[in-house]
Amino acid sequence: MTLVAHPLHPEWPVLAIEALCHRLADTWELAAMRVLTTFCDWHPVAIMLAPIGLFPAVQVDDPRWQDRVQSRDYLADFHAHETIWTSVRCMNALYRLQALQGTALAQLADLAQAYHTMVANRDEQIQELEEEIGQKDTHIGQLEGQVQESDTLLSERNATIAHLEEQLHDLNIDLDEAMDHLEWHHTQGPPHGDPPADMDVDEEPEEIQGVSSMDFEGAAPQPPLMGAHSPVSSESSVNDLDDY
Repeated sequence: MTLVAHPLHPEWPVLAIEALCHRLADTWELAAMRVLTTFCDWHPVAIMLAPIGLFPAVQVDDPRWQDRVQSRDYLADFHAHETIWTSVRCMNALYRLQALQGTALAQLADLAQAYHTMVANRDEQIQELEEEIGQKDTHIGQLEGQVQESDTLLSERNATIAHLEEQLHDLNIDLDEAMDHLEWHHTQGPPHGDPPADMDVDEEPEEIQGVSSMDFEGAAPQPPLMGAHSPVSSESSVNDLDDY
């Protein structure tokens, strides 16, 4: 709000007041009250014997306002109508300002309570989410432990597989060597039917246990023994069966 200088008093400075309230109506009233209070502080001589001098000050113990109030008898005697009318307007403005400020404060209180409830609900939701996150963290820790155990088992199995692969490699090497050795024996060995190279073969057979070649030449063939299964025995047996 800007209050320009009076035409009869151009030396008066321009008053510029800023006010901020919840609504436009109480903002107007607050700006007007601040302008009037500032004007009374800046021009005490001009309002000493004027009804506007009775406008309440910011502080009750303001000495300038107390001096102005002392002239109320003069105002009642010489400016009764103007003083009463100005007082009524000031009281009406102050009452309207208080009513608007009370309504604004009530609305602000309701809004603050709604925000408080919303914040409380959000705090509960945040707490629930934190508990849920804690449970998930615990579950994740358990899964990480299981994954670590699985990695350990996998590492052990990989080590076992590597060890078995080394053994298999060694066995394959041994098998290849054995196959090469067998192939070499088949290739380098004696032909089929010949005696081995390491066996000594004499040109003439030696006497075996005192038996000479003369013994084989002078020996006459012996007739076969007449055993139980000889042809003669078998024929006599058949003749004996005919007697029965």
